[in-house]
Amino acid sequence: MTLTNDQVRSIKWGGNDENTDGLTVISDTPFDHRRWAVWYRMVFLNEGDGKFYRADYAVPATESQEVDDDREIDCVEVFPVDLTVIAYETAEEISSANRLAAAA
Repeated sequence: MTLTNDQVRSIKWGGNDENTDGLTVISDTPFDHRRWAVWYRMVFLNEGDGKFYRADYAVPATESQEVDDDREIDCVEVFPVDLTVIAYETAEEISSANRLAAAA
């Protein structure tokens, strides 16, 4: 699936582009910040085919910057994967969490 930078941003902000109807944002995370643009990685669901896609797109870093809205973005199919995450907490946070778990 190929969309323009402007179309990908319209998924996020609910634009009136018929090419983005039925596309729902799952996640949208910044992953790179450059002088003129902030780059985001969006995962969205295409309700038409039930598949998930990922698109990297740019947003101007300031109100006086511009990005190429007509730039084509190749949206690649992605798949949900369960991951285990290790978090680091203080002893107080762990103790509090254990009290809550014991009370349940």
